[in-house]
Amino acid sequence: MIAKMLQIFALIIFLYPLPVFSKEKAARDWVIAIDIGHASFAGGANSARGRNEYEFNRDIGILVQKELVKHGYSRAFIILDPENLGLRTKIARKRKVDLFISFHHDSVQSFYLKTWKYNGKNQKYCDMFQGFSLLVSTKNAMFKKSLLLATILGRKLKKNNFLPTHHHAVDVPGEKHQLFNQSLGVYRYDDLVVLKTAPMPAVLVEVGVIVNRNEELQLRKPETHRRLAKALVESIQEYQHTLAPGGPQVNSPGGEGISQRISTPPPPPPLRPPPPTRPFSPPPPPPPVRM
Repeated sequence: MIAKMLQIFALIIFLYPLPVFSKEKAARDWVIAIDIGHASFAGGANSARGRNEYEFNRDIGILVQKELVKHGYSRAFIILDPENLGLRTKIARKRKVDLFISFHHDSVQSFYLKTWKYNGKNQKYCDMFQGFSLLVSTKNAMFKKSLLLATILGRKLKKNNFLPTHHHAVDVPGEKHQLFNQSLGVYRYDDLVVLKTAPMPAVLVEVGVIVNRNEELQLRKPETHRRLAKALVESIQEYQHTLAPGGPQVNSPGGEGISQRISTPPPPPPLRPPPPTRPFSPPPPPPPVRM
C-alpha cells in the first residue's frame, strides 16, 4: 500500500513539477531606464566654459548604458530628447522599468556666480562648490527603494573617489533642501517631475558642479566617466542583491551601511554659507613647439 502511494506521488511530481523560486532576479531581467537630463533643444545649465549641461548628461548616460549591458543588464536603455518631462516617466511605465536613473550636472544659485573671460567670451562661474548630489522624492510610489538605491550609490561614488556637495542644504534663497544623508549627499526633492511621477524606484544624479572651473575639467575626462559608470554598475548590482522578501534595509540617515529599516529622518539644521574656496588655478601653458 505504501509502495503504491509512493509511486503515485512520484508520478505526480514528474507530471507537475514544483515551481522553482529564486530570491534574486537575474541581471538580464532588469529593465533599467537611463534618463538623459534636459534635451538638445533645451540644454539646461551652462558650464564655466560655455558647454551646455545636456552634452555632459548625454556623454555620461551613453557610457553608463553600455557598461550596464556589458555587465549583463541587457535591457538597460536610454531615454533621450522627449518632447516634455512627463513623457520620460510615461516611457518608463510603458516599458515596465524596474529602475529609473536620471543624469544631470549641477549649477548654483545666480547670486554665487561671477564672470570671467574664456575664449574671448564672458562666462559665468563659481568655484565655491563641487561634488555630486543624489536626489529622491518622498512622493515617489516606491520611495523607500529609491532611498535605498541612492544610499548605495552614494557609498559607491565615495569608494570611487567622488565626494558630495552640500550647497543645496545651505540656508539661502532657492536652497535649504533637506539632507537625508549628509555624508552621502542624498537630498529630499519632492516635486521634481521625473522623481514624483515615476511608478518605480527613481534617483536623480547630479554628477558634479559644471560652473566650478576645476571640476568642469575633471568632468570632461574619460577616466572620470569610467569611474562614475563603474560606481553606477556596482550600485545596481548591490541593490539587486540587497532586495529580499522582508523589504529594503539601510542604515540610519547619518550612516553608510545597510542594517536598519528605512525611515524618513527629521530635517537637520540648515548649513551656513561656506567660506570662499581657494582661487582657480589654470593649467600651465604647453611648452613651445620646436621648429
